[in-house]
Amino acid sequence: MVDRLAARLNLTDAQKQQAQSIFAAARKSAQPLRAQIRQNKQALAAAVKANSPADIDRISNSMAPLLAQASAIRSKAFAQFYATLTPDQKSKVDQRFSQRATGRHNWQGRHRNAGA
Repeated sequence: MVDRLAARLNLTDAQKQQAQSIFAAARKSAQPLRAQIRQNKQALAAAVKANSPADIDRISNSMAPLLAQASAIRSKAFAQFYATLTPDQKSKVDQRFSQRATGRHNWQGRHRNAGA
């Protein structure tokens, strides 16, 4: 991920090192959550195969806080990374956020790949 960000934003070596440190710390703190989420996904798949609506609801509800925590970890890490950017780099990131919010980015990506 850092390599893609570095290429898109023309990060300096110092920014790359900061990004690697920030995202590595986030991965480390999210590791226990990922294991729990993986277990819940397996349990959810078993509940689907067993056609057990009650278990599907129970497992899905137990996954919600885990997914929220994982999202918060990712968002906080990105906020730290964003703070290291220059105004020009922030502008590029802001454009990307804007494209994703409007769905334009996703549509263009699928459209480009549709002919491939």
